[in-house]
Amino acid sequence: MKILSFDIEEWFHILDNKETKSVSEWSKFDSRIRLGMNLIYDILDKKEISATFFVVGWIAEKYPEIVKKISNLGFEIGSHTYSHQLIYEQSQKQFGNDLEKSIKLIENLTGKKVKCFRAPGFSVTENSLWAFESLIK
Repeated sequence: MKILSFDIEEWFHILDNKETKSVSEWSKFDSRIRLGMNLIYDILDKKEISATFFVVGWIAEKYPEIVKKISNLGFEIGSHTYSHQLIYEQSQKQFGNDLEKSIKLIENLTGKKVKCFRAPGFSVTENSLWAFESLIK
């Protein structure tokens, strides 16, 4: 079995960086997501490879055509949260709201149920195991 996945986020969705941490700051930066996505689509098509795409909800909201194209090409889409923040720095309620927002955006764009999730920065730790309750919900 071959497994390939991509985190669909902007170059400025850098964790642990004060200057790019806030969603409100992101509109100040130039987007490069379309260039990256076109490269991925081309390579996957040429090599006839499938993949799962973990999409940041902010990307789904700002660039819905990207999510629709991923779905229309037959790839699975999972949530990578809405705001790409470290889970262990959030409360359970903050994380639950963020996760729900990302899932709703993706499902509304694709008409398909989101079945998978990837935490930003591997941020489900001993101190944030409560995140699994939100994921089950």
